[in-house]
Amino acid sequence: AALANLAVNDSNEIEIVRAGGLVPIVAGVEIGSNRLPSAYTKSIDSKQEKEISNIEELSAQCSRALRNLSVNPNNKQLIIRLDAVKYLKVLENIHVERIKQQAKRALKNLEEETRK
Repeated sequence: AALANLAVNDSNEIEIVRAGGLVPIVAGVEIGSNRLPSAYTKSIDSKQEKEISNIEELSAQCSRALRNLSVNPNNKQLIIRLDAVKYLKVLENIHVERIKQQAKRALKNLEEETRK
């Protein structure tokens, strides 16, 4: 959540990427895109429910951070090169509304760059 909050500021957007923060953020959406779709198709116990809840929170916050970071034109290219678009496309179809909305907003910010 902290990086997503910091990424609202233009100078912080640049510093987060410069400091290597983009790679773990993209890793967070990758984890969500790999784990969440199958998690909703089977019965789960309370331990698994907690793990899924943690992955949902990670996915929501990382999607939100990418939404904020993708406002910067230089960051857009880096986000695309790290394959974040394919992970965000999976997350925009997750039934958890806060994940879905953040992923959609990030994809909208990246839309122009992916059409080039």
